[in-house]
Parts: sequence; C-alpha cells; structure tokens
Amino acid sequence: MDPGIQLLTCSSVELSHWGPGGFRAPYWRLYHNDRKGAVVRFQGRVTPLDPARIYLIAPETDFSAELRAPVRHFFIHFTARPPYERVAPGVFGMAADAGMRGLIAAIEAEVVEPDPARVASSTLRALALVHLALLRLPAEALTFRPADERIERAVSAIDSGGRVPCSNPGLAALAHMTPNAFIRRFHEIMGESPQQYARRKRIEQACVLLHFSGDSVDQIAEATGFCDRYHFSRVFKQVRGMGPAEFRKAAARLRAIREEVFVRNGDHIRS
Repeated sequence: MDPGIQLLTCSSVELSHWGPGGFRAPYWRLYHNDRKGAVVRFQGRVTPLDPARIYLIAPETDFSAELRAPVRHFFIHFTARPPYERVAPGVFGMAADAGMRGLIAAIEAEVVEPDPARVASSTLRALALVHLALLRLPAEALTFRPADERIERAVSAIDSGGRVPCSNPGLAALAHMTPNAFIRRFHEIMGESPQQYARRKRIEQACVLLHFSGDSVDQIAEATGFCDRYHFSRVFKQVRGMGPAEFRKAAARLRAIREEVFVRNGDHIRS
C-alpha cells in the first residue's frame, strides 16, 4: 500500500506571534517547536506543544493556536492517500526520537539556506519524517476500507484528476460493473457516492491551489473541472462552508506570519 505522500510546504521559522483559528484545510500538518511557548486548541482541549514531541494535525481539524513565548517553528504540510486521507479530525502528539530530531535538524539547515544541489536530499528527509510520524499514529485513528480492485480502479481514475469529471457509467465500465451495482458497491466501500467523492476530491485540489499557488479563481475553477467560477464558487461553499476567496484570505493570514519555503515536486520555491 502506497500512502502517496505529497509534500506541499516545508519550512522552519522564528515565530513571535501565531494565532490561526477557524481554518479547516484538507491536508495534514506536522509541527515541531524547539522550545515551549505555543499551544493549540481543539474541541475545548488545550495542547501545549512540547519540544520533546512532534505533532500531527489531521485534515479538516478546526483548531486554533496561541503563542505565549517566541519559538522556532518547524512545519510540513502534506496530503496522503487512504487510510491516511480521512482520519478523524484531531491533534496527535508523539515522542520525537533521536532519528526524527536529526531529520528535522538536517531539513532546517537546508530550507533556511536553500541550496539547489541539496533539494533532493531535503525532500527525501521530509518524506522520511512524514512516514515515521504517520507510522506512530494510534491504530484506532485509522479506518481501513474493504479491498475491492474494481472500486480501486474507479477511485484511481477519479484521483488522477482531469478537467472532465468521470461519469457513473464511465466509472462503472472501468470497474466492469453495471452502473447500479457499481454505485451501490462504491458507496459501501467509500461511504459516499462516486459523484460525492469526485466533487470532494476536486474541491480538495482547489483548496491546495488556493493556498499554495498564485492562480486566479477562474484558473483554479478551470483546472479542477468546473464550467465557470460561479459554479465553482457555489460548490466550494457547499462543501467548505466558505467561498474560495474567503478560503484564500484565511490561508493568506497564515502566510502573513512567516516566510514560506515550498517543497513541491522536488523544487524549493519562495513565495
């Protein structure tokens, strides 16, 4: 099983203030601070970020953060395939062993002073750190879906993207099933209909583009297969509870407190 980790951003910055709140995002966050001073709040629970631990914040976790003293903040944002895609919202802390701390130190040295000759090594270290952290998630946090190669073929077709959404008959043909049988089995396996899943994946892709690219809303609507920005904005608000422009502003508030260094497809890019 390939967890399909995609790194979206990786950086280490000195924080003198930190306070994002009310911003759900469809990707993972990995945090490590070099000293005490930061806390995150989720569902009424306050979690101080201990420098002896690494923290994973699951996708769609509506949390807030507070900085009580300056810290050096290391973070990675990433996406993953099932069973790591739809973990219940939450904040997961785990001991940072010597190997994980060594990876963080090496990555910090490379992202703070980027060297094109070392991009590949820093990317591999970030991937290794993410894999180690996911390995330490509690078993009860993960939900494994039943194996069905027919449904997996359809899911892979949807996940591959493309401007034209896959129709139920087309997906059913790919799975070598009748449309009704396919829709019923897809819902049994995935917990939602094929078109609900396809719509959610397109909006998740749009969230990543809104946060991590400079593309216009019109460009993102086209890239994610919507006929125009108005249809895109309507569906986005139905799924996310806010429009794409509002989502982008919330993401921009996070970027405003730090200089971002992106790791995407093996390249460092400064915003």
